[in-house]
Amino acid sequence: MQIDRRPVVHIGHSKAGTSWFKQSFHPTVTSHRYIDPKIVREALLGPNGLAFDAKRARDLILAAADGLPPLICDERLSGSHLTGGLHGMAAPEMARRIKAILPDARIVIIIRAQPGMLAAVYSQYVKDGGTFGMNRFLFPDSYFFAGSEYRTQAPRFDLAHFEYQRLIRLYFELFGKENVHVVLFEQFRAGPLDCAKGLAQKLGLAFDEQNVSEEVRNPALNRNALRVMRFCNLFTARKARAKWYIVHIPGLFEGRRKLHRLLNRLFRRKSTSEELLGPATARWIEARFAPSNRDLGELLGVDLGASGYPVETPEAPPPSPLPRGRPLRAT
Repeated sequence: MQIDRRPVVHIGHSKAGTSWFKQSFHPTVTSHRYIDPKIVREALLGPNGLAFDAKRARDLILAAADGLPPLICDERLSGSHLTGGLHGMAAPEMARRIKAILPDARIVIIIRAQPGMLAAVYSQYVKDGGTFGMNRFLFPDSYFFAGSEYRTQAPRFDLAHFEYQRLIRLYFELFGKENVHVVLFEQFRAGPLDCAKGLAQKLGLAFDEQNVSEEVRNPALNRNALRVMRFCNLFTARKARAKWYIVHIPGLFEGRRKLHRLLNRLFRRKSTSEELLGPATARWIEARFAPSNRDLGELLGVDLGASGYPVETPEAPPPSPLPRGRPLRAT
């Protein structure tokens, strides 16, 4: 295999195998230098929107690469899912910053079918200390919200963040379609190492296969484990911002990591996305994302329906998944 010396930037998404790549695959790459995420955040994510210095950011990245082509991976480059990517404003700015410092980079984007993605995002929210139920989390505008109605003033969870075709089209325009590699999480989940091998072949990366572990990183909690964690989270003010709590017990949040592992052992059966979302919410989500997935499928030239992505719009719109009398306000 011929090594390609151009930089590689893996921008996420969150909950699409990024933890596995950061911990199990990227550190084994020998042809490129995997850059410490702390340096990536200092260079790309830390600077104020009006104070970004491309030269300083480039110098930080190249110094860390120490003569090798840099390999960057951080899911925050595609925007935080908990704040809707700051109302969709973070991802375009990060794309421009990447282009400014690494104009010849190849881009890796991993996407995931929205029902499974949203269930995994909710599981991560609970792991991070969240206490809201599924619908209160997914549809914040339908419930009490103390901040401004304008998301530029008070960013919050936003379903539009998972219309992947917008982000991918932006990177096609900036870097060229041939330099943007879109991977389906469903292919990754079927075989992480095989998926990584295929990606390495396309990108011209050499890596030490013997040191790659296929062990699952940051596994989602099942429905029963989530109930236990939500209860425990009522006694810590950390880490999620959108939550309720009764009293803050210092040190409890840090100790919950042991509880994560215990619950994963006790509740071994994985919950399906429909079990976590609820049947009514799952149907509504499928209808919500079918048009954007059809657009994405055409953009990529891929049959996304064959991989479990919702692409069929029902003849009649599904009913609101919220309780009767609760208005449905969703993007």
